[in-house]
Amino acid sequence: MAKYEVWSAGDACWASTVCHGTGEGESFQEACAELFARLDLKRSPLKPPDTNYDPKRNTYWGCRLFDNAHAAYAEENSFRR
Repeated sequence: MAKYEVWSAGDACWASTVCHGTGEGESFQEACAELFARLDLKRSPLKPPDTNYDPKRNTYWGCRLFDNAHAAYAEENSFRR
């Protein structure tokens, strides 16, 4: 299994580029699913599950996910032009 950093690009409205952590998987999409599942397990049992990761689109809060900071920042900058 490979390790991947998981980054999301910020959008034009509110967020900036974020590194969510490192996931493991046979593919980047599998690594994203593993990471967000692991992060969800760390949430308080009193909070509802985090449903903001979309495995079909491979997005978090609607923002595309990337395996490196350079691509995430480039995506963010394309919104700000």
